[in-house]
Amino acid sequence: MGRTKGLLPPGGRAALDKGGRTLLARAAGMASRVARIPNTPATRFNLGSLNKIFTHAAIEQLAQAGKLQLEDPVTRYLPDYRVANGDKITLRMLLQHRGGVPDVLMNPELEKEPEKVRTQAAWYALAREMPLRFEPGARQQYSNGGFVLLGQVIANVSGEDYYDYIRKHVYGPAGMARSDHYAMDGRVEGMAVGYTTDGDRGNPAVGADTAGGRIPNTGSLFGRGSAAGGGYSKVEDSVRFARALRDGKLLDADHVRDVFGEGFQLGIAGGSPGVNGLFVAEGPYTLVVLSNQDPPSAEHFIDTVGRMVRRAAGLRAPARPPLKAGGHP
Repeated sequence: MGRTKGLLPPGGRAALDKGGRTLLARAAGMASRVARIPNTPATRFNLGSLNKIFTHAAIEQLAQAGKLQLEDPVTRYLPDYRVANGDKITLRMLLQHRGGVPDVLMNPELEKEPEKVRTQAAWYALAREMPLRFEPGARQQYSNGGFVLLGQVIANVSGEDYYDYIRKHVYGPAGMARSDHYAMDGRVEGMAVGYTTDGDRGNPAVGADTAGGRIPNTGSLFGRGSAAGGGYSKVEDSVRFARALRDGKLLDADHVRDVFGEGFQLGIAGGSPGVNGLFVAEGPYTLVVLSNQDPPSAEHFIDTVGRMVRRAAGLRAPARPPLKAGGHP
């Protein structure tokens, strides 16, 4: 794996795992330029839309427990979701981005005071009133809004706050001790600052924390991430998630298959200003790359290390190509 040395993101960390054994683990760049703190194994990165895979796992857990059915209409679990044709949307459609639910990030109300959106209920209130973009099931279109609805389903069905549920039933059993949805102004040790070329350089909050034409992405962050994205994790925690699924700690084999397909194959990307992540599972291999710089700082790995992993696993191509992130910081 020495050939991967020059392929690290300019700011971030990468890990390649095979069957519980680390083949590659490297970090590069700074978690905080102004404080001169480097990215390390302990650094917590914004996951962007990679959080969707944890929401998906939680829905599968509730299905496995017999508390919901994926073919049920979402309105069975969200009785206050009353948009036209909303009763035609199944939970499976939401998981597959086929429900017609628009992207909640496009809600103009969110733009007014994004820092005040800090709860699952607040995210759901934004998504609940947005009319559908197309007939449920008619086509596929990436939707952060659909996963916000799924987050509310998790809360209603489990009787637990969404964030508490994920912490207790996903992060806990998987051993993901440095993963959570942190408030944007929370003082949490080891959180990487996101750096972007797309930002307001006239903002006094930027201060002296600039370098190489990049500034902190503070202005694009919400008060707290949602069931669609914006949580934080360290690379090794995300690898532990894949290990826990393979070991049956989170789901039985049938429900793991519903997430990863036959042969345990999945690719998903997450990205927004100052945030980029890549999660690829191929057979016994797991590749996680998290970066605190703009896309495609992490995603370029899929064309290099990704091919190496597929060859090693005896696979010709990913079962599902990495999903382009929906811009959830």
